[in-house]
Amino acid sequence: MSVADNYRDLILKLLPPGKAWTRDQDSWAFKFAAAMGVEPSRIDGRVKDMLREIDPRYSTELLSDFEREYGLPDECSVIGNSPEQRRQDLIARITAYGGQSFAYFTEVMANAGTPITISMKSPFRVGSRIQQRLRGPGYRYIWFVDVPAGTLVYAVAGEAVTDDPIVQIVDDSNVICFLEKNKPAHTYIHYTFS
Repeated sequence: MSVADNYRDLILKLLPPGKAWTRDQDSWAFKFAAAMGVEPSRIDGRVKDMLREIDPRYSTELLSDFEREYGLPDECSVIGNSPEQRRQDLIARITAYGGQSFAYFTEVMANAGTPITISMKSPFRVGSRIQQRLRGPGYRYIWFVDVPAGTLVYAVAGEAVTDDPIVQIVDDSNVICFLEKNKPAHTYIHYTFS
């Protein structure tokens, strides 16, 4: 039994009893109730669609509204054309609760589909091992980030100018943009691409 049939039966139950209000399938009352049940069933289906749309993980119609509310796309978005890529970028933005720890940044980038590793190298101090490299106190403020994504772009003879690098790494996933935008202001990041 369809939703329209359920609404038709509800409307038929609301009609008063008697010979004038017969429930036979050929009667005008039955046809009237069947016609009146179509629109509420359409609205019922639309309500179910909207209940699914309020969750951004499954949203299609309201995806652009969610993106506008969360300021997407921005300069660091990895947004693609497909709704799935846009949804993934939106979910990464929503689940980014904020923070400045290594665990926070690695979790956000993993949610965005680009797993990174972050490490620090401690400066040489009194009591350090003899084999440890001599690093100044500024090393406390340097992060070492290993990014697995990246595309090598080589300089082309005849097109490159004097200041162009011979090889340039293009960050396909916008990891650098995100980290530079959200890192603590007093830190520096050294990137390696594996």
